[in-house]
Amino acid sequence: MAKIVQLKDYINGVWTNTFPKLNDSGWITLPLNSDTVVANQSFIPAYRKIGNVVYITGIANPKDSNNEFNKSPTTDKNLVTTLPIGFRPGKFVDKICQGSGASLFRIELYTTGQLYITRYGEGTNGNNFGANPPVNGNILNLAINYVSAD
Repeated sequence: MAKIVQLKDYINGVWTNTFPKLNDSGWITLPLNSDTVVANQSFIPAYRKIGNVVYITGIANPKDSNNEFNKSPTTDKNLVTTLPIGFRPGKFVDKICQGSGASLFRIELYTTGQLYITRYGEGTNGNNFGANPPVNGNILNLAINYVSAD
């Protein structure tokens, strides 16, 4: 049997059927680093904030003359974007994501707003995790959500 739930709010000693609406930024196109391009115009990378939760979605891939990310000389991290203040996490966010086929990669999002792709791996069942840099044509599915610092 289905249950019917009625939500009410208690404001200043009075029960009401209204709740304050959460602030919603709407979708904002994610500004990509020069080494990263939109992979599919139907899935342009974007972000939004509803209440204090930030959502990032879209598909990107690397772009340069070698069709690979230009890695930092001291790390295997590839900067994709920097989120503006108000959309940055309160704590470091670390997520494993699905790439092209069986490929996996890691998203690292810092409290500074810098979002990196790292440890891209190709192969059956992602068995070469972190072994290869993503190349142009590899899908980077930017699907992540987290609680913002502000």
